[in-house]
Amino acid sequence: MKHRERIRSFLAGETQCILCNVPLPAHDNWPGKRVHTCQGLACVSDLDALADRLKSLAPGSVLVHPNSELCCGPKCGRFVDCGIYNSRSREFCCCSECWYRKDANPTATYVCVCGCGMTFRGNRSTSRRKGTAFFDFDHRAKYLLEMHITQCGDFGDIVRDYLGTFAAFHYRRPKSVEGSIFPFIKWCAENGLKNISDINPTTISKYLASCKQTGRKTPHYRISALATFFFWAIAEERYPHGNPVVNRIHAPRRSSTAPRPLSDGELALMWQLLGRKNDPRLLFAASIAEEAGLRIGEICNLRLDDVDASAQRVFVRLPNKSNKERYSLFGARTAEYFRRVHSARPENASHDHLLWDCLCGPMRIASLRRALRLALCKTYLNRAVNEVGFDRWSTHRLRHNMATSMRRGGATVATLMSVGGWQSMDAAGSYIEVTNDEHQREYEAAMERARKARSSEQRGDSAILTPMQLLERVTRTDEKEHCA
Repeated sequence: MKHRERIRSFLAGETQCILCNVPLPAHDNWPGKRVHTCQGLACVSDLDALADRLKSLAPGSVLVHPNSELCCGPKCGRFVDCGIYNSRSREFCCCSECWYRKDANPTATYVCVCGCGMTFRGNRSTSRRKGTAFFDFDHRAKYLLEMHITQCGDFGDIVRDYLGTFAAFHYRRPKSVEGSIFPFIKWCAENGLKNISDINPTTISKYLASCKQTGRKTPHYRISALATFFFWAIAEERYPHGNPVVNRIHAPRRSSTAPRPLSDGELALMWQLLGRKNDPRLLFAASIAEEAGLRIGEICNLRLDDVDASAQRVFVRLPNKSNKERYSLFGARTAEYFRRVHSARPENASHDHLLWDCLCGPMRIASLRRALRLALCKTYLNRAVNEVGFDRWSTHRLRHNMATSMRRGGATVATLMSVGGWQSMDAAGSYIEVTNDEHQREYEAAMERARKARSSEQRGDSAILTPMQLLERVTRTDEKEHCA
């Protein structure tokens, strides 16, 4: 995004003061200052008194007092307005034009350290002062990848070929496999292995044992990534033996967790806290998660055309966990919150996502998760944000509520799998909670049916007859009719 496009302009009365809700005059927002205050006497003089409230209103912000910070814009020298600024910004600006001149017309020249030799102009920062300046995030990712490959020693070439060819098109997120491949290859290099042919099942067992001793858990859950790596090496004729990853030996024992839907009291508390916050985005996200069972990533990925409020149906598009498109249904409450979100959506949004963040961009998973935890949890990042709330919050628990409610309402397993997007009955069953009362009721009903079946068999009037019993009964009936 260009520097000028990062500045957002608002008309008079379009936004309100975050502290006293007074309509603000026309102003601009830039990355260093995302929210504005009205500069009224109460908001200026009582900044310290409003510090605790600010933690929940604008997380990740810092208070700037009057005449305390000079504008860092080129040839400006004015004091910045008191108010709320981004805590990650170490250099404050008094207006959007100063920020634009500072960020778009820097004076320092740097050389990208990834090895490309590219020079660029930028502002001073901690990383650049330490000599690790990168042209952009892609160059930084390239530098880190080469650094990890260098630490692999003699295995560097084969790892580079694997990540650059097979992993690039096999995995939806190729970087996710690096967290399992690099630790194993580095461990092999540190333990004196020089060739991939020296790796055997004993090597895998020793590596997993060392991971458990050091407390590293990721390889235990991603042992399949190592198996796929060796399958590729065998197919490429780079590994002369069978796959050293043996599933019956090296695969971890999976522990199944019990379903954990929110109780009625917890649901009431959730809606009470969200109603107090009165953010239509959070109300819609919680409602569609409870009624349609959408994951938090699927909620952030919704577009305006994906939700049909009249038919109460939502289209879940790719990418998602099951890698399969589906339609899900919701109730009247979600339809009402969708209308509120649609009416409150900023007109200057340059995307078609349904939800938006504080910069009017698409809502990201981390942003939505943080907003929900700030509204529902007692503490956030070890800071008290609510007097009453949850100790921990997981939006995924509302998906358990959807599955449990559908099962109790008499929905078939096939319908449940279709709505929730599960690929197997075992996966869907892990979301359905069966209470002790249901256990007791169904157990007693089954035992009563079994008792009646045994009594019927003892009387000889079983509903299920053998062929000989059926023939005898027909013969007796014919004889009675003939005598009559």
